[in-house]
Amino acid sequence: MEYKYCPMCTTPLVLAVDPFDDRERATCPGCGWIHRPAHPIGVLAVLEHEGGIVLTHPLGDGYAALPGLFVDRGETVESGIARAVREQTGLEIAVLADIARFTQPGTPLGTAVIVGVRAHSIGGSLLTRGSDGEVGLYARDALPEIIPVRAANLRVMAAWLEG
Repeated sequence: MEYKYCPMCTTPLVLAVDPFDDRERATCPGCGWIHRPAHPIGVLAVLEHEGGIVLTHPLGDGYAALPGLFVDRGETVESGIARAVREQTGLEIAVLADIARFTQPGTPLGTAVIVGVRAHSIGGSLLTRGSDGEVGLYARDALPEIIPVRAANLRVMAAWLEG
């Protein structure tokens, strides 16, 4: 979000050096408020279900992706990943463990903080097609290739395979 006016006092903002980190930022000359934008948070799940791993196929070309999305404002990481999995696969989950946390440049929303989790299904019904495309269940030794441009998916899957 680009601010033009201070959200605290409505004074027009100016560019000024932030004394905290010496970066030029939108600053309020009236009350001193400084706009420090936050990175979006992306969540990805390695989802265990009936002895296999659930993956989506958003492009329909054979490449796979982990269920995941960007967390909405006011949503927790946990509720965000639960929503992603439900919308994309039809399953309800329990998160077993965080398996990766890192900063990922180059996402559709810019640089993002990515949280990868290991989860397992606890309810719902596996869809054949969810909000992100086709859905598949794969054995660990027969996983399809992850979409190469999805670097965060590759990093989370690698963390799970190593663990």
